[in-house]
Amino acid sequence: EEERVNDVVFHHEWPLPPGEWKNGALADDFGIMLDVRGKVNAVLERMRREQMIGSGVDATLVLRMPRGSPIGAIASAFGDDELADLFVVSEARIAFDSPRALESPCAGSGRGATSETVIADDEVAVDGLAFPIRIEARAAPATARCDRCWKRRETTAPVLWEGSSVPLCARCSSVLESLQ
Repeated sequence: EEERVNDVVFHHEWPLPPGEWKNGALADDFGIMLDVRGKVNAVLERMRREQMIGSGVDATLVLRMPRGSPIGAIASAFGDDELADLFVVSEARIAFDSPRALESPCAGSGRGATSETVIADDEVAVDGLAFPIRIEARAAPATARCDRCWKRRETTAPVLWEGSSVPLCARCSSVLESLQ
């Protein structure tokens, strides 16, 4: 009886990862992307305060950065879906501009006829050097929200799942199909 009481998950230590899993360069790159995430979160919070969005998944992002910059190389290692997951938005992509285009002051925030946009200029440090980035965030299209990932995608459509019609995006629908 006493053995069973002591065999509680809270009494066990978390297993240590194998040493070959350690990758200092990857950890550094991910740290840089977490810095970018903090800057994106500040823009999204501004949009929430101004009631342009309800939550991050109600937004889409374009990250503009100088062509050929180290930050561009690091961010490009992520696919668009991974970037959207990292920033907790419905859609994210990278666009490369000339350094001169990013030197000009941004337009601030603008409001279009069907969507609202916030544009913010910032810098990200890589190896001690600062590189400009421009964050363009706008409200996601008023499409249905996927019941599985909660993202607003144009591919979201009703799918028959376990006897019910459920709105799923194409990505989640293919995942669930592979599990059947």
